[in-house]
Amino acid sequence: MANTKVTQELIADDAIGAAQLASNAVVTASIADDAVTSAKLDTNLSVAGSLTAVGTLTANAGINVDNINIDGTTIGLSTGDLTLDVAGDITFDADGGDFVFKDGGSGDEANKVIRFSTPSHDTDEENTQIFQVECEASTNQITIGGGTAALNAATDILFKTAAIDTTTGVSRLEIDASGNVVFNQTGIDADFRVESNINVNSLFVSGETGNVGIGGVPVASDTGYDTATLHLHQTQGSNHGSQIHLTNATTGAAAGNGMFISMWSDDDVYFTNQESDGNIIFASGGNSNALVISDSGVVTSKTSANISQVAITSSSNAVAWDSRAAANAYHVTTENTTFSAPSNSVEGAIISVELAQGGTVRTIAWNTVFEFAASTAPTVTATANKTDIFSFRYNGSVWQEIGRVQNLAQT
Repeated sequence: MANTKVTQELIADDAIGAAQLASNAVVTASIADDAVTSAKLDTNLSVAGSLTAVGTLTANAGINVDNINIDGTTIGLSTGDLTLDVAGDITFDADGGDFVFKDGGSGDEANKVIRFSTPSHDTDEENTQIFQVECEASTNQITIGGGTAALNAATDILFKTAAIDTTTGVSRLEIDASGNVVFNQTGIDADFRVESNINVNSLFVSGETGNVGIGGVPVASDTGYDTATLHLHQTQGSNHGSQIHLTNATTGAAAGNGMFISMWSDDDVYFTNQESDGNIIFASGGNSNALVISDSGVVTSKTSANISQVAITSSSNAVAWDSRAAANAYHVTTENTTFSAPSNSVEGAIISVELAQGGTVRTIAWNTVFEFAASTAPTVTATANKTDIFSFRYNGSVWQEIGRVQNLAQT
């Protein structure tokens, strides 16, 4: 057989085993094509050296490599850790789009924990945890950067974003080792917004101005307050309002407790203390009770009222008097004149006017809306450099005189 190849007919079934093959005794040139089939091989074939398969190697019952088993769609490792060490990148391509990690293939009743970590800066230190997923019977918990008995915690967690195809992200949210949470650490013009079920701007922090809005985008009343405005806004229309609710441990936190500062759709502003024995107190400087409104509605002030005096003038022998803007009025005569009916009259309002004669004595007349005792208008002091003071109260129809002092020196 020195010059004859081994053919299939020359080999009995199950005849070739490891014991029948000396090292390097049989080479490719010694075997005819298709001579060795599975029927000719011993059931258990062991190769001490290397086995090279130029074509496809098929093993229907699986392949064992050390303690790694490859069988069908499963790669199993009986003991120890598995390390994938490649010179380039590792790419996972799953047409289903899901990557499922299991803990010991455990059943429904067992806890399942998956962790991702990265090596520490020090080889003697435990890995640093990136995130952990722990699924139990009643909770599914995801921990980012946490740290466990076997893994170090992260000292800082940064969330970054940028425009598409941008390699350098910008920090949007940072959490440091002390627990400080910072949005927009780099200070760019980026808004922070919290949306609710009924309002897209339930909380809004303007990146441009620094103003804070609750219920809407904050708008400052003046440019001088661009970085010092808290703006409350309601968007629900009539029968709704903007409101601040103040409570404490004593009052309780229910809707009927504490104090409200409110602005409703009627455009009025309300200070409401709902506590049965609670006052509303206005303090200023060192005066802790400058103005007190008691629970029964009594108003107490430690100082006298100071209503700024406003000059009113005449034109075409008539004085136009705005009772709201000039409740404490002052008029120096320059011509014979008549006091017209005050504008912006509100029932219960009280106004007064000081009449000062100039260097020339002038006559004064009154509109019929001014009511004097016995329906008789007063005679104004006809002396130069003298003043008269008249006070009136509006009853909803006429301005009734409630006080008069005449012939006073101006200085």
